[in-house]
Amino acid sequence: MYLIDGHNLIGTGLLGFTLSDDNDEMMLVNLLKSFAARSGKRVTVIFDHGLPGGKSDASNHAVSVIFASQPGIADTVMIREINRTRSTSQWIVVSDDQQVRQAAQGRKLQQMRCQEFARLLNPPTASSASTRKGKKTSDAEDDPGSAIHPAQSAKDVEEFMRAFEKKKPHSR
Repeated sequence: MYLIDGHNLIGTGLLGFTLSDDNDEMMLVNLLKSFAARSGKRVTVIFDHGLPGGKSDASNHAVSVIFASQPGIADTVMIREINRTRSTSQWIVVSDDQQVRQAAQGRKLQQMRCQEFARLLNPPTASSASTRKGKKTSDAEDDPGSAIHPAQSAKDVEEFMRAFEKKKPHSR
């Protein structure tokens, strides 16, 4: 199971989108849903500054999406979750924040830097190393299995559409 600082992960710049994108949180959530389906791992992602805060409708059975309420920040919520967990051997904390990493270390939880986890979200695909019509297909925009075009189930697309029919749950 992974506990992830969402904006910290987006801020790596390795996912094909940035914090300045309007839909950055949902793009990450969709990547995490795809990752959870591939890996069989459960994921909890926490984002800063949600209004009203709490668990988002974008959550599903494998990915819990939580927005820290104002003036709360993701780090505070993550540290609270780290201190609450009883199954410390099962969790991997993904953050570059020193306080979060210290809390994880104190509870003996595994840790991973955001850049390292970003590489797990974007594993090399067979098509990125092969050629198509004599052209190398390493560009993410041309690769339907890339972070920009992750494989989505019909259920994921339906959840995505429901989430965007509603007003964005937070402001920056």
